[in-house]
Amino acid sequence: MTDSSPDIQWYSDAGRRVAYRQWLVPSPKLLVHIVHGMSEHSGCYGDVAQLLNAAGFSVYAHDHCCHGQNVPIDGLGVVSDSQNWDYILKDMLSLNTLMREASPETPLAILGHS
Repeated sequence: MTDSSPDIQWYSDAGRRVAYRQWLVPSPKLLVHIVHGMSEHSGCYGDVAQLLNAAGFSVYAHDHCCHGQNVPIDGLGVVSDSQNWDYILKDMLSLNTLMREASPETPLAILGHS
């Protein structure tokens, strides 16, 4: 595998900052939202994103609230009142909204893992 992850970007959701990556192509045929698995983060999917880019798809992936860049190393994978399934779902919806705003007429698909 190669390190093909773009720089981390951030969006705000209910006062929390959420890390995400995007691999964009001009005039995409499809927007793909990658939802990573447990013990992973958005940067694990650079190779997959490149393959999807080659097919004409723009790709986005966020770090779940208790994963990746969103928490310090000792908080990785720790589920708490502020790092839970409800927030994971809210974060997914927020990124979908961001994707729709960037390309409102383009179909959107979710690629989930784990």
